Amino acid sequence: MAVEEPRNPLWEYSLSVYDDEVAACCLALQDSRGLDVNLLLYGGWLARRGLRLTQEHLRIQNSAVAGWREEVVMPLRDLRRRLDRRGPGSALREKLKRLELEAERYEQDILFRGSRAGEAPPAARHPLRENLGLVAVLGGGTESDWGPQVARLAALLSARSGLP
Repeated sequence: MAVEEPRNPLWEYSLSVYDDEVAACCLALQDSRGLDVNLLLYGGWLARRGLRLTQEHLRIQNSAVAGWREEVVMPLRDLRRRLDRRGPGSALREKLKRLELEAERYEQDILFRGSRAGEAPPAARHPLRENLGLVAVLGGGTESDWGPQVARLAALLSARSGLP
């Protein structure tokens, strides 16, 4: 008997917007700036719902997922990336890729549960760029470092989410 997983609208949103262009932009921010793709997608999902992140809410959410991200997601990613795509480790690489995706989904489950706890972040008229900017600030650097990449991601997510 198959166990049905609980519905997670954040995960559903992520699957709906995460095409090749969004993936490339998110991964560039992850690899060059150390940003968490799931937090970027979380900011986009909140914006789609008309909600604005606050520094405090983002800090709480980041703290909730930091241990899982650092102890599970990142080691799986690092190991997967070290395996050659074509060599004898390619089958293992694909298994690790599936495990990494499951770990990412679990991280989004944590974020989704945290989005429903306590008070919702305040509504905003156009929160997407602001939400993504807060996630980028969390990663460090200045807007001149990550600004163009975040603006590109905001444009891509806006187009896929039907946001202005």
